Amino acid sequence: MEEGIRSGGIGEKLAAAIAQHDGCKPDTIRIRAIEDPLMEQGDLAALDGYCGFLPPQIAAEIAEISKEK
Repeated sequence: MEEGIRSGGIGEKLAAAIAQHDGCKPDTIRIRAIEDPLMEQGDLAALDGYCGFLPPQIAAEIAEISKEK
């Protein structure tokens, strides 16, 4: 997870390095970052919710990933 923009962010760089050096499949890595850099202003909770950074959203994603395995 990063509070930065996905495109060109550290998450993408780490995922590429892990996939290249550890031979892991790219679809097994999930990047949670800001998809749209041009968001409206708002309070932190609203922005976190928009980006999927709230604990219930993260827990739901982890649960979904766990079901896939």
